[in-house]
Formats: sequence, C-alpha cells, structure tokens
Amino acid sequence: MVSLSSLKYFDVLISLSFALLAFTQKSHAIDDTDVIRYYESCRVFLNASWDVIPLLLSEEILTYTFTLVNAVIVIIFRDVQLISLFWVWIIYYFYFLSFEKIFANEDIPLTRTNLFLYYLFSLFGAILFVKVTDTIKSAAAISVFFYLLISFIYGAKKWKLLLGVWITVGIHSMVLMLLPLFLYKRVTLRFLIFTLFGVILLSPVINLMNILSLFPINDGFMLLLQEKVAVYATDQEGVTKRYIVISIITLLYALFLNKQKQFSKEDKYVNIIFIYLLIMWLCFNNATAFVRMVNFAHFIYTFELIFLLKYMRKKSPQFVLFIFFFLITNFQMTLGRTITGAYRSSYMDNSIVKILTSSVFDYLSYKTFF
Repeated sequence: MVSLSSLKYFDVLISLSFALLAFTQKSHAIDDTDVIRYYESCRVFLNASWDVIPLLLSEEILTYTFTLVNAVIVIIFRDVQLISLFWVWIIYYFYFLSFEKIFANEDIPLTRTNLFLYYLFSLFGAILFVKVTDTIKSAAAISVFFYLLISFIYGAKKWKLLLGVWITVGIHSMVLMLLPLFLYKRVTLRFLIFTLFGVILLSPVINLMNILSLFPINDGFMLLLQEKVAVYATDQEGVTKRYIVISIITLLYALFLNKQKQFSKEDKYVNIIFIYLLIMWLCFNNATAFVRMVNFAHFIYTFELIFLLKYMRKKSPQFVLFIFFFLITNFQMTLGRTITGAYRSSYMDNSIVKILTSSVFDYLSYKTFF
C-alpha cells in the first residue's frame, strides 16, 4: 500500500511536468490556436507597470480572475508563455487534489496496481492534454470547480466555497452551467435517468444557449454574460460521432455501476455523473458547448474509474474495455491535434526524445512567442 502523503509530492511533480510541456506549445494552424490568442492579448502587459491593474479590474468584468492573473504573471516575469505553464499546472494539480480527497474519504485501496491504472488513465485516457493546453481558460475553471464540488461533498465551509466559485467564474463563466451539480442530494436517481433520456430524445431540437439568451437582462455582469451566450447560440454546427460515442459510453458505465451497487449508499457520485450528462446533452445542439463538455469531463470519467478500481476485477471485460476505450480515444484525438489535423500544435517540436531527455532549463529556454 502507498501512503496518501507520498502521492501529494508525486502529484505536484506530475503537474509541473505537464505544465513545462505546455510552456513549449507552438501553433501550426492556419488560424492561431486559442492559447496563442491569449498570448497576443497579453502582449500589452510586457511593458506595463502595476498602474494598469486598477484600470484592468474596472474594465474586465467577465474574466476578471483569468485576466488579472495573466497580467500579474506577465508584468512580473515579462514572458507570456508562462501563462500556459501556470494554468496547465492549475488544471492538473487541482485534478489530482480532488482525487486525493476522494481517496482519503472513500476507502479506496492505494495499491501499486490501482495507482498505476489511475495515473495511466488520468494522464493518457481522461485528460486530453492537447485540448486543455489550448483552451486553458475553460479547462482551468472546470478543474477548480470540481475541486470545490468535492470539497463541498466532504464538508468544506460554505463561505470558502462561495469565494471559490466567485473566483472560478472569473476564470470562465461556463462553470455557472455546472452549479446544478451542487444539488446532487436534492434529486433522485430515478428522476435524473428519466429526465436525461427525455433530453437525449429531444436534444436535436433543444439549444440551451438559445434558451439562456432569451432571459430579459438589462445591465451589468449578467448582460455581458448573456451577450456571450448569444454568440454561442448561433453555433449550429453538428458534433462528430466520436463525442456522441464518448458521452454514451459514459452513460452506459454509470448505469452499469449503479446496477452493480458500486457507488456509495448516498449515490452522490452517480447523481453528479447524471447531472453532468444532463447538462451536456442540453448543449448537444450547440457544437462548441457540447464538445467542451465532453472534452473536459475527465472528472466524470475518473469517478467511474475509481469505483471500477474499488469493486471490479482488473481483468473483467467491463474494466478492460473502459480503460482501452479512453486510451485509444485520447490517442486518436492527440494525433489529430499534433500531427494530422489542420488545427494543431506542437510541444517540444513533438519530439518524444526531446520531451523525455530535456532538462527544466531546456524547457524554460524554449521560446515559441516573441
């Protein structure tokens, strides 16, 4: 058995390792990737002083946390690439912090085999590195949000949660859609299952973004948020079959685990999974929102893995298929975003040798944006 305290140091190192790799990302797309656009928008802070902060806070209403943190990083270190390093570290570290809490409270055996499968699945199955390093704003907000949700499950003080949610909304307001996850105790599983199947049947004609954009709001933060939602509401492109298959596999395993009585008696995690799937399918008719909900559902996928580890035989067909499906899917999507796709990036020149043999100094000396 491995002690939980030893995992904490390991998690910090893993998070920093992937953050360093993110520092070296370079866009090879015809149109710049999202993170390159973040770099470009923060170029103004390279020669700025601290006097810009009050003005920034007065003008930036929607992404107040994200913009403020970026400004502070660039003003201090004069390097926009550190934006990637910082936020990707946040994404991975809060992910691992969340599961440290689950391990401590759910009596999951920390055997070497369990931990190997957990880290293998997390790093190369659940978390899509090429996606979280691009849309770092959404990924970071969701990672911190789920840490707050899991802290809430295990009795964190409400004022800390409220402050945390306020900070997280300032990273990306999409976490507002996830607030119903806090109601996992207030709804029955039967209600969630019937509602979810109803939403799936109606998903081709439902557009959650359109619905949200109809509410009458006159000023302030909510008006800006509604304008942002209205932009997404016009996105009517269909989603690829891959994302639909991933969401269906997640649903089937949740039903399977519940039928096998694999979740705890309070059904907290199965309810959270179904609420998330419900929100996801409400976004089905909006490609951008649906794809992001699938790409950033790594917490949901790992919830299922944790309970498979706790109760299922490692050689059972259901367990092997679950691991195999996400590893293959992650590999295919990584390949498409680094080598074969039109919208792609490179990380340390996509050289496995460089990635594995370069020193920390080599990573931090690797410049992709001037």
